[in-house]
Amino acid sequence: LAHAVSLLSRCMIDSMAVISKWEWLRIADIPFNMVDLFVVVGLLLLFYAFVRTGSRAVFYGVAASLLAYTGFVLYDMTAKSRESFVSVYNIHGTTAVHVAEKGSGTMLTNDFERVAKRVGRYWVRERIGAPKAAGAGVSSLSVGDSLVYVLSKPLPAVTDSFQKLKVNTLVIQKGGEQDYEKICGFFDFEHLVIDATNTKKACSSWANVRDSLRLDCHIVKVDGSYRHVFDTK
Repeated sequence: LAHAVSLLSRCMIDSMAVISKWEWLRIADIPFNMVDLFVVVGLLLLFYAFVRTGSRAVFYGVAASLLAYTGFVLYDMTAKSRESFVSVYNIHGTTAVHVAEKGSGTMLTNDFERVAKRVGRYWVRERIGAPKAAGAGVSSLSVGDSLVYVLSKPLPAVTDSFQKLKVNTLVIQKGGEQDYEKICGFFDFEHLVIDATNTKKACSSWANVRDSLRLDCHIVKVDGSYRHVFDTK
């Protein structure tokens, strides 16, 4: 009997090993966070109580909880699909500016595969659609009436007749202008973000400028990833 059980177990394990290599049977990137975990565990406990007791009240409780949870997930997914935001991720040495307008996302980056590998699980967990990589040379994206601009080069001298570019979020890369006064001469911005490509020395310098002038300035290497939700109603 032991020999037969061992043989069946070996056949089962070998079969699972073969099936696991079939890509068309693999289900990946399922949105599942801590809230989902607690809800599912609670539903399993309620179902177990129903099996043990056969109580109609418990059955109705399981059904109502399942419906409420399904409604919450659908509402959350709908809300996320309508959300417009800009996120600048904290990935060392990588530009990662994620701009989404009502669920349609675009990524300004110099290494899309690395960003997707590092942040992909966050997108799945938060039910955020994966963005598409922007074309080469793109430095700005619009969200409704707002503009997100990524500055990657030094700025020339400002002339008196120059009209400032109105920007909601200005992201400064390594190699971009580091002179705050010159930046103010070119841009009329609401939010300033220093991304993760900047050196520690540059980040420290920006931290000093921020403290001395009390700026609305987010330094990704110091403060972590940046996220701003636009009101596009």
